[in-house]
Amino acid sequence: MKYKRSRTKKMAYASVVSLIQTFEQIRDGHEILYNKEQIECLLLKVSFLQTFLEDFSQKNSKEVKELETQIRDAAYAAQNMIDSYISNQLLSMCECCVDRSYTIFCQELQRVIENFDSAKLQVMEFRNMGSKNLAPKDSFPAGSLRLASGGKNTMVGFVDEVLQIKDRLTGEPSYKLDVVSIVGMGGSGKTTLARNIYDDAFIVYHFYTRAWVTISQEYHVREILLALLMSMKKLTEKKCEESSEELALYLYKSLKGSRYLIVLDDMWDIKVWNEIKLLFPDDGNGSRIILTSRISDVALYASSNSPPYNMRFLNKNESWDLLKEKVFQDENCPTELEGVGIKIAQSCRGLPLAILLVGGLLAKVQRAQNHWRNVAENVQSIISTHNDQCLEILSLSYNHLPQHLKMCFLYMGVFPEDYQIPVSKLIQLWAAEGFLKPCADESLDDVGEKYLQDLIDRSIVLVSKRNLSGKIRTCSIHDLVRDLCVREAQKEKFVRTIKTDDDLSSEDAFGYYRLCLHSSILDDDASFRRDTIIAVREHSDGRLKEIYDAMRSSPLIRFSYIYWYIS
Repeated sequence: MKYKRSRTKKMAYASVVSLIQTFEQIRDGHEILYNKEQIECLLLKVSFLQTFLEDFSQKNSKEVKELETQIRDAAYAAQNMIDSYISNQLLSMCECCVDRSYTIFCQELQRVIENFDSAKLQVMEFRNMGSKNLAPKDSFPAGSLRLASGGKNTMVGFVDEVLQIKDRLTGEPSYKLDVVSIVGMGGSGKTTLARNIYDDAFIVYHFYTRAWVTISQEYHVREILLALLMSMKKLTEKKCEESSEELALYLYKSLKGSRYLIVLDDMWDIKVWNEIKLLFPDDGNGSRIILTSRISDVALYASSNSPPYNMRFLNKNESWDLLKEKVFQDENCPTELEGVGIKIAQSCRGLPLAILLVGGLLAKVQRAQNHWRNVAENVQSIISTHNDQCLEILSLSYNHLPQHLKMCFLYMGVFPEDYQIPVSKLIQLWAAEGFLKPCADESLDDVGEKYLQDLIDRSIVLVSKRNLSGKIRTCSIHDLVRDLCVREAQKEKFVRTIKTDDDLSSEDAFGYYRLCLHSSILDDDASFRRDTIIAVREHSDGRLKEIYDAMRSSPLIRFSYIYWYIS
């Protein structure tokens, strides 16, 4: 149910952003006849609804969902009506047809205004009710979705990182309280690395008190207090009945004077750190805090005295070692499986989450070359069909994105697997859709680069290449992240990729507002009128010509404007 509500929310926001862009183009252009007062009135109303969607982006109540559905439907209906009018205006040859079309348009636009008035009124009533009924009923803790690994906290590699962090924890001359941050994408091994250090024999000996808590996206300070006290074995039934203030004081006194190590796992928000940092006394005795996060800003803010440790991807040998550990545990790998096993491990592109997923499947199949070769030839499809738990883990990062970044991220799914995405082309795509909102003297490029950096800082997008000045030239997303991106985009009818005969013949291929067409056949003079066509030229046998011919007479296609070659 949570994912269904989330899809409605994102589609509502995308439809409103697109509609605002259309209104602004009509207002600022000179080719289309329109009523200025009507357009300005609609802009104000739709902008109000956009603000509502932004303010309540993390709320999942039934009332919010119903409002989002109403806003989405009204926005799409308005978009279709306006696009049809623009098309008629541009194609009409006689003045009387233009006048008649304008009269009908004004009447229909008035009905659109009434629809948005109704939505705005309900939003205002909803706001006046207050937030007492807005607490999400289906939130879940970020730490509850760990990929199982045979009951053991399996870690390979990161030998240097472990030594460096242990030295920070125990060997530095400074005895002031220090925070060591670890940052990386979901599934990169942050928690496993922290747990390996936390359970190290010397660390256990060095710190008199240790405690571990996993922070939820929908966190409550009281739950954090209870979890820390439970980890310290200081929680009793009587203590559970005390107020948050009493628990905070008890925790502070329990840590006071003791050299302690606290692990704050999977922190999502700077606000959380600001609310709990005073719980930890600084007695100048070498106490330490380890903080893990997917978000660079959070990690940097908490450990302002030193840069965070960035989780890297596993190399070839480390990937194979982790796969062997998952499949064979204490047994040796048969020699005849090593070659194909290394190939399988490499296909996971160094992400521990993906390696453990594939390893779990390999552990269940017969240990024979033909079975393993079949897996090696279909690693990506296997991951795609067996990665529900992986997607749940990765989707936490996606669900935490603000609305404007969700749309930008979904657009990245139009690029093929392992593709180095040119940043300039990506920003052009975002700008063409109206996803970039400049402030003051900002250019669209500036805003696009800022949005991209935000996605990178959230450990969702990877930097591939930089130019000599340090600006990002190309970026990429991990195959698992791309799989999440494509699935979400298709579930939400945000964009559909067509690159095979099966895609072409699919019944729902034309139910999308955006289509991404991969093929070598495309008429350069193609002219479409509604929705978005993202045309991708690549070296493959395709049937884009048939798609084009089928869509040519459709009134539901809006743009054909992005072409690039994929070698």
